[in-house]
Amino acid sequence: MDSKLLGIVETTVLAEMQSKASFTALDISNRLKTDRYLVSHAQVAEAVRDIYASGAMDFYAYRRRLVDVTTNAGTLKTQAFLYLHDSRRAQDYTSRAQSALPAVPPSQALPLPSRAAVRLAQPTHRASAARPARLRQKARRDGALAVSRNFVRQMNWQSGDLLGLSVQNGEVIVGPVYDPAQLLVRVWAGNRLRISRRRLATLHLAAPQVTITLRANGLHLT
Repeated sequence: MDSKLLGIVETTVLAEMQSKASFTALDISNRLKTDRYLVSHAQVAEAVRDIYASGAMDFYAYRRRLVDVTTNAGTLKTQAFLYLHDSRRAQDYTSRAQSALPAVPPSQALPLPSRAAVRLAQPTHRASAARPARLRQKARRDGALAVSRNFVRQMNWQSGDLLGLSVQNGEVIVGPVYDPAQLLVRVWAGNRLRISRRRLATLHLAAPQVTITLRANGLHLT
């Protein structure tokens, strides 16, 4: 997924959660279209699902549930995932007529914000090569990997930092972004770093337990 698209989706979802608003993935893609961004609903929906699967919404007390909606000007009944705060009720969500806005004409579209506008994490920790810190962690019930907050702090990563996933010498490395084509993860509030099952599977790292090793260039997962 394009890193610029992922960044603008995460920023929009974060704003919704901070205001405790209820939303669907279509609400997010329509908002981005209203803001004149050239986005695909399918890609936006995938990004929203990944944010949820990573566990990042837990900190904001968000859950999701299937709700009845209509599409095609109310002629087709279906269901959609509604993301809502624990203090909100699904029955209070009134935007049940889910209609996708038309795509923004390319000539009128705004460029997606550059990744350069996001402060990329730069590790300052200097781990000993002889005795690197290690931790064996179990995956969450949903298959996502929750990285120890202590490791996140030791790497000097902060909320909002965008990190890249790469494979080197058979190890998955979580570290600074150096290639826009990298798979990306974000550090969320409370030093929460979650890697979704989908991303782990893409990197052929889907074991029930993962060993995390703290090194100078990032976190090594095996």
